[in-house]
Amino acid sequence: MKIITHALVGSALVLLAGCSSLTPREARPQATSRGSVSDEVVASAPEGRYEPEQNTSYEQPAPYPDNPPPNYPAALLSQKLPPTVVTVRLVVGADGVVAEVVPIEPVTGLAEGQFYESVHAAVVQWKFLPLVRVIHGKPSTVIAVGDMSTTYDGQATALPFSQTYRFTFSQLAGVPTVDAAKSAPAR
Repeated sequence: MKIITHALVGSALVLLAGCSSLTPREARPQATSRGSVSDEVVASAPEGRYEPEQNTSYEQPAPYPDNPPPNYPAALLSQKLPPTVVTVRLVVGADGVVAEVVPIEPVTGLAEGQFYESVHAAVVQWKFLPLVRVIHGKPSTVIAVGDMSTTYDGQATALPFSQTYRFTFSQLAGVPTVDAAKSAPAR
């Protein structure tokens, strides 16, 4: 298998984000926020992806449904800012834990910095079911993540990956919501 590694993160690799989708997330009250934050997975460039092999399949990673969403920074609510977008690449280890958060666009200005800090504070807590490569055949392999385990028919290996997310912060008539249900991958 040919693996192209990212220079800054060593063995963390980019996975085609468009192949996975977000699980619906219920709106949750935010104690100090009267804004809205939505997120979506962003399609990644083709370089740096795992290459498919004969007799091999990949189980796509999935975020835990209870991953906390970012909060709209309370200090910025009175400024009634237009929608603000923060795009970050999450580098996730084979254990499903976020190892690094990389801003895709430069963070400039106090307000943008506060939006980025909100995203960072949330996503460093995120966990994923890992990306798993399965070489079909025998014997079976068990992959355990946290208190969950999955048995695969064949030789299974949990792999590191990265995924890019776009978060949009906006204010909606004082009603705090987080909407990520069925977000389509960005093109």
